[in-house]
Amino acid sequence: MSEPFDVEEEDNDDDEDNNEEISEKLSPPEVNSVFDSEVEVCEYYKRYGKQNGYGNSHRKVVDSLNPKPVGKSNCKVRLCAKRMDDGKWCVTQFVNEHNHDLSPSKAHRFRCNRKLTNNAKRSLSLYDEAGIPINKSYITLVVEHGGHENMSFNKKDCENYTRTIRR
Repeated sequence: MSEPFDVEEEDNDDDEDNNEEISEKLSPPEVNSVFDSEVEVCEYYKRYGKQNGYGNSHRKVVDSLNPKPVGKSNCKVRLCAKRMDDGKWCVTQFVNEHNHDLSPSKAHRFRCNRKLTNNAKRSLSLYDEAGIPINKSYITLVVEHGGHENMSFNKKDCENYTRTIRR
């Protein structure tokens, strides 16, 4: 039995930073494109969305005949795929109709494109053990990365991580 899912746009107005660069220009996903895994489909669509100025999220579909628009903007953009009998994933639908402006220059700031690096996690753990306040720890990380524009995370990500390691 196939397991359909949607990868939809995620509406993000957050002001976060991410330094991941897209090395190649990705073409839009095409119906009947085949991927080896669900993760591969999601990663491709995530990179495509980032390249074109929107974020996206992944969810399993309960009622594929009645898709729900996502986020505050009520945008209908989506990619649907299902698992085939051979275990590979096939794109069954791709809707690329946005009802809002796209922001490729700000896509790296969207929550779905942020990631706290292992090096930053290690540094934050050490700074926390040494009793260094989070604001000074964050400033140190900014300097280590050569500025905010080179970071794949923001101060709130650091605060959240520090809170989880203290538990």
